[in-house]
Amino acid sequence: MEDDVTNPVMDNDVVQPEVAATPEAEIETDAGEENLDPVDEDIEVEREGKKYRVPKALEKELMLNADYTRKTQTLADDRRAFEAQQAQFKQHTEAQHAFIQDVAKLHAMQDQLAQFEKIDWNTLEQSNPQEANRLWRQRTLLKDQFEQTGRDLSQRQQQRQLDEQQETAKRIEQGRAKLAERIPNWSEDTAAKLVDYGAKEFGFTRDELSGIVDPRAVETLYWAKFGKEQYTKQRTAASKPQQPEPVPVPTVAAKRPAPTTNLYAITDPDKWAEVRNKQEAAKRNANRR
Repeated sequence: MEDDVTNPVMDNDVVQPEVAATPEAEIETDAGEENLDPVDEDIEVEREGKKYRVPKALEKELMLNADYTRKTQTLADDRRAFEAQQAQFKQHTEAQHAFIQDVAKLHAMQDQLAQFEKIDWNTLEQSNPQEANRLWRQRTLLKDQFEQTGRDLSQRQQQRQLDEQQETAKRIEQGRAKLAERIPNWSEDTAAKLVDYGAKEFGFTRDELSGIVDPRAVETLYWAKFGKEQYTKQRTAASKPQQPEPVPVPTVAAKRPAPTTNLYAITDPDKWAEVRNKQEAAKRNANRR
């Protein structure tokens, strides 16, 4: 019996089972997750034909970037248009300069031909046949060159006029499209009225007004006409005398006629009896007094 209790196990010596310690990292992670801000709502944006979903917080920045991109593209388009106009102007200037030089050459050749016409060819041929042949060949070559240069200048002049007509027609068509966007109910009838208005009010000739291709000038004339019409209407309305408002005539109710007491004028038997009884009662009351 003593062996059974030689090494008794006391309550304080009982080994408690180990509890797995929770890593601090995991605790911090769980606490951190509870403090996370809610996820922002996504929005849908479109870029170059494709749609994307992005956080709503980026919407303002994307709008600013889109506005910057749009302005940059507009500036680039304006620059390209300006460069194209510069190139066209340069080409036109160079062609005009070359045309003027060829005209000057044509006049110089014309003056040389006039000098050849002063030569007495019969006398020169008799006195110096070789010199006459040389000068005649020069005259022939110069005349051919003069005629060819004249034909070239004529063709270039016609082509330039055709190009100018086409360019003018193109600008007029573009101007009409802009006027249709900016002026209400724009039509040929409106254009004709503007021509009449400009000739009457400002003294322009119809050729001057018909030759306008800049839509800004036409739009200015339109709003000038519109403003003048509105101003005229206001002045006309203000100059008219103000009519007083009609005052209603007071109506007076007709007085009811006093009931008759003449028995000879009463035709209704019941009414006659009523009046008669009242008269008799009045007499009796008077006698009693």
